[in-house]
Amino acid sequence: MTRTEFAKVVANKMKQKYPNAGISNDDAKIWTVAVFDCLADTVLKGESVTAWGFGTFDTYVTKPHKRGDIKSKRTVVDPPRTKLRFTVARAFNDEISKLQVE
Repeated sequence: MTRTEFAKVVANKMKQKYPNAGISNDDAKIWTVAVFDCLADTVLKGESVTAWGFGTFDTYVTKPHKRGDIKSKRTVVDPPRTKLRFTVARAFNDEISKLQVE
């Protein structure tokens, strides 16, 4: 699902839940982009973002890893890297596990 498709789903959900709010597809797209931009900015600062009932986005640093370089036949050490982690909320994970497998 793209951001535009997601924004349309958000707009439809808002129209169902709050019919008097006057939310258009364009408004929903602006808000959707803003939310994802804020999420990315916060995580890039090294802070975590928790969406209650959904999950938590945060970063962690990997350890240096040794690996063999086939061409030079030497051991190379890859430096530590910062990676993104998403931890699913327990209640949401329980709902996902109830989905039927096709």
